[in-house]
Amino acid sequence: MIEPDKFVRWQIDHLQAEVAVAGARSPASANPLAERIYRSSWFRFVTQHLQNFYWTVTRLVGLGYLHDGSLHKPREAKWHEPAPLPVKLLAPVQFAPLQRPRILFDVTLSAHHGATGIARVIREYAKGGAETGCGVPMIVSKSLDLTPAYPQQMPGRKLTIETGDILFLFDWMGNDPATFIRLMEAAVRKGAHVVLGLHDILPFMYPGLFPADTGPALRTLVDRGVSLADGIVTVSGSAAEDIRAYIVEAGLPYRPGLGIGWNHLGADFQDGEPAGGVDPKLAGVFQSAPVFLMVGTVEPRKGHRTALAAFDRLWRDGAEVRYLIVGGMYWNARSIGEEIRTHPEFGRRLFWFDEASDADVAYAYRHATSLIFASLSEGFGLPLVEAAKFGLPIIASDIAVFREIAGDAASYFEALDVDSLAARLRESLAGKRIPPLFPVRTWHESAQDLFALLRSENYQLALPPHVSSPASLAS
Repeated sequence: MIEPDKFVRWQIDHLQAEVAVAGARSPASANPLAERIYRSSWFRFVTQHLQNFYWTVTRLVGLGYLHDGSLHKPREAKWHEPAPLPVKLLAPVQFAPLQRPRILFDVTLSAHHGATGIARVIREYAKGGAETGCGVPMIVSKSLDLTPAYPQQMPGRKLTIETGDILFLFDWMGNDPATFIRLMEAAVRKGAHVVLGLHDILPFMYPGLFPADTGPALRTLVDRGVSLADGIVTVSGSAAEDIRAYIVEAGLPYRPGLGIGWNHLGADFQDGEPAGGVDPKLAGVFQSAPVFLMVGTVEPRKGHRTALAAFDRLWRDGAEVRYLIVGGMYWNARSIGEEIRTHPEFGRRLFWFDEASDADVAYAYRHATSLIFASLSEGFGLPLVEAAKFGLPIIASDIAVFREIAGDAASYFEALDVDSLAARLRESLAGKRIPPLFPVRTWHESAQDLFALLRSENYQLALPPHVSSPASLAS
């Protein structure tokens, strides 16, 4: 667990940095109205994040029961409804005959959005389901019309939920929870088996680390969805324990025999050098000096500021070492981006590629000295298994889920502790590297295990006996 006082200092420092960056971009005071609007919006920003900050600290020190969500209502959510045939980003597959019972799973958002994070996970499972005949990836409209994501999988056939189907909802990603809940209710009425997929519940466990509306919307989905689900599946044992603890502590109603299972993610990269062209600028980073790599979105909880401070110490001591960041900017990270781009070493020993192809990422994994994963919280930690796929040593923050995934096959440092990370970097430069010897499954293997778990219902965690009346299912 992160030390609360250290986390408090980190949160305050980050908020001050964000406000400072915003102040530097303030509109000209010659326009009093624009200035008032600007200051008002940043007042709301600061007060919102101070509230999130309070919530997160109370959770860290074990006082999370002091807030129940009543002070933080989500804004009215909208259903992000894409075009009906998302064939552009879904990989081509060879279809196998459909197996029974069918596993219907939503890919509404991930079929259209970036190739990283949860979207990548969903698309890999969509491909695996279609190739094996285990699953039917589908697009869900706000009116609950269902369209196969791969039209070729069910040519000329309308997709409807049938008795005995397994409905697996894992592609929430901030979409309107009310539509998901209505779909779950409809599936229960039709005699389908409903499984709620949750990557994690971190957005409402630690709301100060995520966009303001994400936690309340996810909490709405979980609070109602748990009462409708026959099972819950997540990506790690750590996330499953969090979910079980929340259900019990919050006193949520749930169906008798509800279990919680998890399935670790996979990693696929081709052996040898990537076939696609590698950005020559990225390849040039590796021409001299050891390169430490961070992969993933740039946002406060990912630990880029801690890592940069650790490298500053090494550079001041004369170490010839490079720090490479591969990942786009995400939420609440303007000050971090500003620090990186205005750093004296930017372009010399500090590099940031906010857009990178799979070939670029594979090249970076293959040629780096070590991966750094400095995150404060994760549901899984996909870069860990991707690095292990290449045999790349790992330096990671000492959080429970990373211990679960990598075990002793990583070098750990205390989260947010610059001295601790700097020490691990120096050890790596001195030749002390722990090879990442832990099993890594392919995406195909991970998908097969997921569908087997959904069919067998052999969930790893059970909830205590709980007497509750079935949730009312309004038509």
